[in-house]
Amino acid sequence: MKIGGSYAGPCRGRKKVAVLLHRSIRTSTGLFLGRLSVEGLEGAPPNGRWNLSLGTAEYQLGHSAKGWNSFMKLFSLPGDTKDLPVIIDKAGDFLIQPGRYEDGMALYRRAVSRFPGATVLHQGLGCCAGHQGLQG
Repeated sequence: MKIGGSYAGPCRGRKKVAVLLHRSIRTSTGLFLGRLSVEGLEGAPPNGRWNLSLGTAEYQLGHSAKGWNSFMKLFSLPGDTKDLPVIIDKAGDFLIQPGRYEDGMALYRRAVSRFPGATVLHQGLGCCAGHQGLQG
């Protein structure tokens, strides 16, 4: 399949497809492209940014369970994966924006237990807890 002048098959152009997919869904155009692309992206090699993009795309298409599963795959990546706590925080921010605080708390609790020194994850957990009315 050709998208934006580059091949978007199973081995080449994955990053470009993920970016195009994310943009097309966020602007509410190209949802057909989004559905086709999500199906082709599920077998991608493990990568934090890839799982983040796929998870947000699935949520935006209304596939909450698939989106959640993509976010949970972040926790199966090696701890030394570049920027993994930041990527997990972006997933948490994505959940916070539409008010999915319970899901955000579950994600951040798991993240804090894995990366206790990552301040940004504690902030995300606190944000979710605050919106849920939890204290201390």
